[in-house]
Amino acid sequence: MHSLMFVCIPKEKVETSEKAREHVVGYLAAKEGFLGADSNPPAGLADYFAIGGRWSGVLTTAHLDSAKLEQFEEEFNKTYRLSNWCLSVYGKEEVTKQQLREQAKALWKKYFPDYEGEIVCWRDTIEDDDTRMLGYEDDAMIVDTRIYERFVKGKVQDRPDSGVVIFEDQQKDDPEKIIGNYWIVVVDYHW
Repeated sequence: MHSLMFVCIPKEKVETSEKAREHVVGYLAAKEGFLGADSNPPAGLADYFAIGGRWSGVLTTAHLDSAKLEQFEEEFNKTYRLSNWCLSVYGKEEVTKQQLREQAKALWKKYFPDYEGEIVCWRDTIEDDDTRMLGYEDDAMIVDTRIYERFVKGKVQDRPDSGVVIFEDQQKDDPEKIIGNYWIVVVDYHW
């Protein structure tokens, strides 16, 4: 089963999103009790993980109009996803993930015409290819007020778990110390 977790690291440790994502990979790989794929049953919380994964792009959603995002998802699911799922189930047509991505891109422009960059849905860094192990650029961002309110506030814990935020340096949930001073990195882990 896949779970979402966020890891925060002090901004002074790394300068770029790519370096933040690389740092978190090393941190989690070395963290005692996190990975345990070599034992049966697994001794750790996870048997593997990826940056972004099924939740790639989720940090960007904190900066989008939530009503438009909800409308986009509703229209996409109603117009494309459900009809394509039915077609593939009944064997009339096989719809690939890439085809769904292309359909989503066209609809995305309707709701977010000024948006630049990769759309935040229908990308999965685990299934995409091996070059996406580190996710996308927006899978690590500096914590701002919107990200803090949506993803950090009330979710800080000392150890990894589903839906929580952990800090490499054991920072506590103090917005004055966190906002603008930490990278937050999206982690999809399997257990």
